[in-house]
Amino acid sequence: MKEQSINSRKAIKPRSNTINKVEKSAGKEKAGFPVLIKKIAFSGIFQLLLRIFLGGTFIAASLDKITHPRLFAEVIFNYQILPLPLVNLAAAVMPPLELIAGITIIIGFWTRSSSFILSGLTLIFIAAISFNMIRGLEVNCGCFDVISGSKIGADLLIRDILLLIAGILIILEKKPKLGLDRLLNKTK
Repeated sequence: MKEQSINSRKAIKPRSNTINKVEKSAGKEKAGFPVLIKKIAFSGIFQLLLRIFLGGTFIAASLDKITHPRLFAEVIFNYQILPLPLVNLAAAVMPPLELIAGITIIIGFWTRSSSFILSGLTLIFIAAISFNMIRGLEVNCGCFDVISGSKIGADLLIRDILLLIAGILIILEKKPKLGLDRLLNKTK
């Protein structure tokens, strides 16, 4: 019996190196495209461009709201989502928050925290726009111009979804390559 098991072991041949190489190269081909996208999405330059896009958008959006707080409060009120006491609070807090988070994300200071804030605001905007589109209300977006701004619609949802994607990609980058965060972490 021992002879049979020894002979049967000899019958099983180890896999050839050629087969292993083919399997490894096939695995690389399958993983190549996602790896390339990941390399691009998390490259320093692309992350900087995302930060400029996200931060610049929120800085631009905050300026008119800061200069016209009463009109911005009316825009928030017209969404008919928040109770009246929270309308003025939102109108007072949101624009400076957008401005500060926009500046800090562009310079790369508190990058992930700023991106969390801006992504959270974007989620709120997506929900508010969607809710009012479903209800059929045509309200001023209040995004960049509180006086004669555009009406809510699918184009604003698409823009906000792109902003959200940018924010998520920034959040997923654990160690920003360009910006003050990196410089400050090197000195520690």
